[in-house]
Amino acid sequence: MSGLFFRAFCASRLFALFAALTLTGFLVAGPNQAKAANITYYQTGFGSTVHIIIEGDIAEGDSDRFAEIAWRSQGRLQSVYLFSNGGDFTEGIMLGRMIRELKLVTIVPSQDENGNPSCEDNVKPEDAANCICASACFLIYLGGVARYGDYLAVHRARYSSKFFAGLSPEQAEKAFALLQAEATDYMNEMDVPHSVQDIVNRTPSDDLAVLTRDTIKTHFTGLLPYLDEWILSKCPLVADYPLPRQKPVDQPYRMGKDKMPGVGRHADGLVSATQPDALSPTQKACIANTFNEMRRGAFKTAFKEDANDHRLHKFELWGLMLGILGEDLEKLPTLDFIPYHDGKPQGVTFMMREAGLLTPAIMASDLLSPKKGVITTLNIRSHYNPSDEYLLAVILEVDKFVSSEGKRMKGSGLQWLTESHSIRLSVMTEENGHDTLRLIAVPR
Repeated sequence: MSGLFFRAFCASRLFALFAALTLTGFLVAGPNQAKAANITYYQTGFGSTVHIIIEGDIAEGDSDRFAEIAWRSQGRLQSVYLFSNGGDFTEGIMLGRMIRELKLVTIVPSQDENGNPSCEDNVKPEDAANCICASACFLIYLGGVARYGDYLAVHRARYSSKFFAGLSPEQAEKAFALLQAEATDYMNEMDVPHSVQDIVNRTPSDDLAVLTRDTIKTHFTGLLPYLDEWILSKCPLVADYPLPRQKPVDQPYRMGKDKMPGVGRHADGLVSATQPDALSPTQKACIANTFNEMRRGAFKTAFKEDANDHRLHKFELWGLMLGILGEDLEKLPTLDFIPYHDGKPQGVTFMMREAGLLTPAIMASDLLSPKKGVITTLNIRSHYNPSDEYLLAVILEVDKFVSSEGKRMKGSGLQWLTESHSIRLSVMTEENGHDTLRLIAVPR
């Protein structure tokens, strides 16, 4: 799936303006660059939730790569972490509009007590020099339906120096006016207050104005007002669980894989770690379900198709992984397995392969093995709340694997027997109330 339709939608007005000038030029909102941003992702909840990380200079084509990951996530994409000094103006606007269309959260670095950017939490840029959100990164940040972090550095948009220097004064005046008008139109679209727009437009392109934490908290942090009221209507508060509405300005917003910064009705259904009892369990579930439904609807609107969990999933892996039983654990790193020790018994080796966009989470070990280092147990786990179609596809893949060497037991649920192993497929309820599909193979 390509992001070309997104590019056509987002850039059509801008390109029309420049067609009127009969000029072509490279639009930048920061330093010139040739290398595209590093766009990666990580997942939580065994692949149930996807988070994108955009790091580095924004360049042409980044919106296409972003759209590809968004499509492959099939409605599971939740948030976008931003670590960038800026880059291509048009790409920044297109990415911001994609994020708004898909109803995603944007998160930028924190601002420390000295006004400097801080990236001290779990989600960090690979290059410390990218611990910033400046210039075109600000345009991307604006697209979030919930926005967190409080380090934003801004300046007005500009053309590449080579292009702009080649214009006559009359051409430069007209081109500059059109570019600033496009930037202003976008900021109006994203409800940026005029006071902040004035800061952006007054700041020369070779300088940066860092927005104050008070300004960011007042105008940007948290859910968009309409969404905040909509969630309140969908999931009303109860008397025993008052909701904190604001966080003191002198407390920085922190990022992390396991929590969403700030307070309030977060887009992932969680509340601030400092006030874990702010919402009742019923409200938390209501908020999480409401946001999931909203994002699935946004996915359908953006990609013109329903999101589902079985269209792209590599179900063959469920059967193929059973083939590693009896193999040496030392072979697993070549399959992207890594050691896993958290709370596991001493003397037993566990290896884990994290869930991918299209693959399940897998854990293998030599537990119950008469010979250390030989894989005897396997645990494969799905994302939360898999569909019936997903379950059926897994059953078919396991049936394929055992058909030549084992048999499926009748009257024993979803259980298979091979010469060496018992394999059971079951739906298990996690501590958070979500169901996961688990395939467990142990020696007979």
